Amino acid sequence: MMHFSLPRRIFQYSLLILLALLCVFPFWWTFVTAISSSGEIFAYPPQVLPQEPTLANFKEVFSVIPMLDFLRNSLVITLLSVAGKLLFCALAAYPLSRFQFTGRKLILGIILATMVLPSEVNFL
Repeated sequence: MMHFSLPRRIFQYSLLILLALLCVFPFWWTFVTAISSSGEIFAYPPQVLPQEPTLANFKEVFSVIPMLDFLRNSLVITLLSVAGKLLFCALAAYPLSRFQFTGRKLILGIILATMVLPSEVNFL
């Protein structure tokens, strides 16, 4: 096992901490904005923590926009899509794994090749 010098380890951990903060910051900022009042959101300079946190923004969103309907629709579409994919993938995987037939390797290769591509390319 390689042992690194103390300054190098300090630099590595500092860099990792900085990267972690960069990854977490957008989530933190979204959360702070969600619990801040309109005046605090547009205040300059921006505050890291709201002075008076409020959940009124959430109340307004759920009363003005039918969010629960949207969530239900998303859940139904997701569950049906997953169930359909599981059904058809299982029906396709069984003969590919159990039977020997001409073109089996070609079909498996095409399936694996399309898995490597982004989903947007598969729509073309």
